[in-house]
Amino acid sequence: MNGYVPRPAWADEKYDKAQVNTSMLGATSIGWYSCSSSQQSIVNNAIANAKTEINNCRTYMGKWCDNAYVTIFGSYIGSSPSRWTRVKNTYNYMNDRINSNFQIHCAPSGCGDPPCYAYVYPSDSGFRIHLCGKFWAAPATSGYDTQFGVMIHEFSHFSSVGATDDHQYGRTSCVNMATHSPSLAVDNADSYEYFAEDRPRCG
Repeated sequence: MNGYVPRPAWADEKYDKAQVNTSMLGATSIGWYSCSSSQQSIVNNAIANAKTEINNCRTYMGKWCDNAYVTIFGSYIGSSPSRWTRVKNTYNYMNDRINSNFQIHCAPSGCGDPPCYAYVYPSDSGFRIHLCGKFWAAPATSGYDTQFGVMIHEFSHFSSVGATDDHQYGRTSCVNMATHSPSLAVDNADSYEYFAEDRPRCG
């Protein structure tokens, strides 16, 4: 799943004044850029689902109850608690951000051909997520590479959230990376998405 696509910051300037409005979703304040009402509804649903799964990940990370973490992020016990701490902190920071202020851009110019799911600029102080064609075609909640998963992937990229990179795309590649390179797994945006989409639970 494509996430961060490096492009010059001025590339989206022509969209900045196109259909800008703000709405509230719970404690979240969202700035909308070039988004129709139907697109806003889809994104609001994805955000609500992302909030639920982020919170479930946070609950899981407060305990140790099964091997869900090991599957996606690699070894922990007797190896490197700092990796566990990084994952735990990333979901905590993600929860803070998704319940605060950010922006959604529904008509960005940098999606490429074929288009990716979404992209962000990690240091963007406005926390704007640019949504591309594959996001709108993704399933809302079922399976992997979901719309709420895209949100989690992109939020993890922001420098003040997780500062993740894109070392691997796709769940199979992420699971393999967890086995062989856990230090990269905890720095990989797709890994945070797939962990949430696995819906880990602690009873």
